[in-house]
Amino acid sequence: NFKDQQLKMFVRKLQKSIYVHGYSSAIYEIAKKINSQHLKKPLHLKLIKGTSEKIFESYQPEIEKAFGQKMISEYGAAETGIIAFECPKGAMHINMEGVLVEEIDNEIIVTNLQQHSFPIIRYKLGDFIKLAPKTKVCACGMRHLILEEVTGRIGEVVYGKEMTYPTLYFYYIFKNLAKKGLLLAYQVVQNKKGKLYFLIEQSLHSSEKALLLSEIELYFNDDMEIEIKENTLVSIGARKRKSFISNIV
Repeated sequence: NFKDQQLKMFVRKLQKSIYVHGYSSAIYEIAKKINSQHLKKPLHLKLIKGTSEKIFESYQPEIEKAFGQKMISEYGAAETGIIAFECPKGAMHINMEGVLVEEIDNEIIVTNLQQHSFPIIRYKLGDFIKLAPKTKVCACGMRHLILEEVTGRIGEVVYGKEMTYPTLYFYYIFKNLAKKGLLLAYQVVQNKKGKLYFLIEQSLHSSEKALLLSEIELYFNDDMEIEIKENTLVSIGARKRKSFISNIV
């Protein structure tokens, strides 16, 4: 939890630690607390790894300020083990010693090469992905294949007034904004068909809000009512933070 007493105990433990990992949102919240309360910063950390959740680009400045380095990403699953790991140059390299990865209709198919008692063969993990061409070579020098994108979960449906949409649209909306220099931490909630709530952690200038709305409209047009709520993304502690929550039964 993020109560002051518990947090200060954890930060003291970090002083002698060389490695920390966990939900990316939890690490981000700890970094914010360290910075805002001017707590002693850990000096011996060699690796900060976020897993199980998307690492928003907006997390990184706060994390680098608190820990002196960026958070790197790991992608995997309980059934398959580690699938990909971020290198120093920022590419997600496939763990080719441990898994075979196929992309079929933008869906990831994984075979685990290390489990012998209970083999996992061509397992549909349930994520949309994009693999880099096999000819792409990373500047880090590793020849492992590269996972370019994990764009969203398969099976989750966004309901418009007339049509349905994939959740990967949210990934592209905020990726496009990041390319334009607008880095946002977000969560999208749907309580009824035809309406979406965009919960944004930051405050937005009028021009930034207009840019966000224009990007949303490119994907949903007039089929969706949009409400933007600023300063509303709240940490949920020990639970995984989801980018999209649907309350439609």
